[in-house]
This record gives sequence, structure tokens and C-alpha cells, in this order.
Amino acid sequence: MRVLPQVMATLALAAVLAGCGKTPAPTPAPQPTPQPAAPAAAADANAPIAVDPPGPSTPTQAEVDALLGEWLATQNQGRFADYQSLYAARMTGVRRTGAVVKRLDRAHWMADRKVMFAKIMQVSIGPAVARLNAQLTQVDFVQKFATGTFADEGPKRLLLVREGDKLRIAREEMLASTLQAGADIGTPPKSTELALAFTTESGAWLVIGPPEPATPTAPPQLLSRDAVAAAWRSLPLPRGSEWIQRDVVLYGPQGEMCRGQADEAGLLVRMRPHFGQREQWQGGESSQPMRDRAIATEIWDQAAPAAQRAVHIAATRGRCLGALWGRASNLPPPVLLARAEMPGGQLRESALDALRVLPSYQRIAKEYLSSVPAPRPVYWDLYDNAKAEVVAFSGQGKQWALVRARAGAGCGDFFGEIIGLFTAKSSSDGKFALQLQSPERGVELQWPAAAADVDGDGHFEWIGPTQIWREVGPTVRPVFEVDIPDFDCPC
Repeated sequence: MRVLPQVMATLALAAVLAGCGKTPAPTPAPQPTPQPAAPAAAADANAPIAVDPPGPSTPTQAEVDALLGEWLATQNQGRFADYQSLYAARMTGVRRTGAVVKRLDRAHWMADRKVMFAKIMQVSIGPAVARLNAQLTQVDFVQKFATGTFADEGPKRLLLVREGDKLRIAREEMLASTLQAGADIGTPPKSTELALAFTTESGAWLVIGPPEPATPTAPPQLLSRDAVAAAWRSLPLPRGSEWIQRDVVLYGPQGEMCRGQADEAGLLVRMRPHFGQREQWQGGESSQPMRDRAIATEIWDQAAPAAQRAVHIAATRGRCLGALWGRASNLPPPVLLARAEMPGGQLRESALDALRVLPSYQRIAKEYLSSVPAPRPVYWDLYDNAKAEVVAFSGQGKQWALVRARAGAGCGDFFGEIIGLFTAKSSSDGKFALQLQSPERGVELQWPAAAADVDGDGHFEWIGPTQIWREVGPTVRPVFEVDIPDFDCPC
């Protein structure tokens, strides 16, 4: 994995940490030449002299070492309250578990870690390399983590800022995760059986794997400058690749959408740009819009570590815009589950009842009761006129209910979110018995929009825009995710 150059990473993060709620400053208008002023009255010799407040001081190596020592101790000793105090008021985190990536704000990071702290952990690090800086100190090391039957190892990066007189963590990122023996998080399907799609008005691409060691020589091409910006660099497929001139079928939530052929390979990178950056691309108030090549280069420079190997699909039949996934057309047709929204009815009510008794739902409910004054709705998923989503999937004599409850705005206000996938069995009285299949957390899950048995084993893959779920032991959980770095402000 290539690491983003230090300067680019620091500038990108500084924009996110300091630029929220601000638009790029306009170019100052020319000021008139100042005229000589009248002689001023003599200054009062006893008047206080205005002094600019001192800027942040550069951390010492001893401060960094002390923070790292306490950070390790709080995890190994299970001291969650002390662990939270080590993080800045505004921080972001990136968690990698094998191929699965999740980007979290502070509230979601702490909610995720609180679950982790309920178990005994063993965390250790190798020698740390710190680049001391008054504004943003970068610390890199290799972390080993183990809890229960799970263990992984990989490079980690912390970015430190000074808040008052304390050094705190403003960003934490696991740059890569290598699973150790005994860790089972599931295996993603072969890309020829299920490859996630990215589409625009001008084309379609399928993600076929992580980047190869080869570095592309072609300049970046702009694919999108929207809320999810994208750039592409062509890269020859290796001789004998199974994707050379491969005929493919692309699917959406309801079934087949288009057919085509893989005609070009390369690296695809996507990101969510800071809103001020998007305004700059468009020209803002005082400048000309940036050229596509310059925007593509900027996207690439910021998000290159998240690049994925992909193939461009030249459509030959149908319309690909909005497709979720694709596969080789010479494989047997996949078994697709029928999908139906459930705005009302007994299945919806049964699914909501099953969701509301989960311990993870109840933890959010406690926060809701303590942070939202009365009068308020009985259930937090109804707060601020929210309405939970319920989708039924059915096929092969089976039925599932997918439920998402999401309410509140966060950013100082209450916020709660949870996703649950349940098997559903109807009874003679018209009610449903539901059993949870997904992990009892919503923060790392993405709303699946389709489900298909892609390999004929009788088990279904659940497919979202950038995430694939599969059965792993008794649960259905993410086994693959396309990383889309988020440089925008959550608030």
C-alpha cells in the first residue's frame, strides 16, 4: 500500500479540522493608498501593551512518548473513560479489518470502541517514529492487536494536536490490517462472480481487486466532481488476465440492467471532497473553474492510498447508470432475491419490535433519554420526525427483513443509527418470528440494496454500493468494502 505523502496528508487533514463551516476566503480587493495621519497624542506610559497570544508550542518527544504510553495502558487495562480523554474534541478515525474499511467521526469512534472495551484486549506497538510539528504531529508505528479469537497486525498512524496544554489525538488510522492465524472475518467472493460497480452518466467500472505493485504512468482522468469525486488512471492488464475482453452483466437492486465488455483496465480512486474544495473546483466567487486535469490530479494526490484495481465496461446493451454490481456473463445466472419496501404491515411492526429489544438499540435509548428533554417520542428512532426503513427480501422459500433506524443530526445534538438483518418466519396468526443475523452494531454497516447467491452454494451475498456482506459463522457481516476517503465536514 502506498502512503499519502506527508505534506498532502497534513494539508488535507488541516482543511477538514480547521475549515468546517467556512467557505474559501475571497481574494482581498485592492485597498487605497493610506494618507499620512495626523500626529497622535502621546501614549500613556502606564497603558498595557497589546501582545499577540502565543501560538501552539511544538510537542517534545517526551510528551509524545507519554501520550503513547497512556494510550496503550488505557486499552490494556480497560479504562474507557481515560481512553476517551486522550482524543481531541474533533477527531476522525479510520478502522481497517482485513479488506473492510470504516471511517468514523468522534461519536461513532467512541461508540465502536466502547463495545471493544467490553472485552479483554492486548495492544502493543513497535518503535514509534514522530515528526514533531507545532500544528500537527504525525506518529507512525506497527500495532499488534488481539481480543478473543481475533488478532491482526499492521501500520498505524496518529495525528496529534495541542488542545490547551494537553497533547491529544486528532486522527487515528490503521493503514493496513493483516489478519493473524485463527481470525475469521469471512472471504469475499471472486471478482468474476461479484464485482462492485461505479457508474456515471459517461461510463461504468467494476472493482476487481486491490492495486497491483505496478505504478500507472498515464495521467489521472476526471470521472466525477460530484459529492463523490472520482479519478482514473489506465494500467495494462497482465498477460493472461481473466478480465481481458471479458463479457459482463451489470445488475441493480431489481435485476439485470446492462451488458458490456471490459475494454480497459486501471486504478479507480474515489473521495468525498471538502465542500470548500468543491467550491474551488467550480471557481468560487472570484476565480475561474479549475480544469478537469487539475481536479483529477488533486483527487489522485489526496486519495491515492484508497485506489482499487478496476476495469472499464463498454456497454453493448441496456443502460448501466445506477448499477450496483457485475459479473462475467458466461457464468450461470445468479439467484436473486426479490426486494420490496415495507412502509406498513405486520412484517414491518415485527421487525421494529425485534430491533428495539437489541442491547445495542437499548444503549442508544439510554443516551436518548439523557440528552433529549421531554416531551419526546417514546422511541428514539421516531425523534425529530424520523421513520425507520424496513425492506423485505424473499426467495428460495425464505424471507428476510432488513431494518435501519436513524434519527438526530449529531454535531452536538442526539444521533442514533443501527442496522439489523433478520430472518423472518410467518406463523398461523399472521405474525412473524425474527432472528438477528447481522452484527449487533450499525456503525460499520452499510445499507444493502440487493441480495444474490453468486456461487450457487445456497447462501446469499448482500450488496451495497461499496460493501459486500456474507455469512461468517452464525452471522452475516461485511467481508469486502471499497474505501472512499471522506474529507468533508460532518457538521
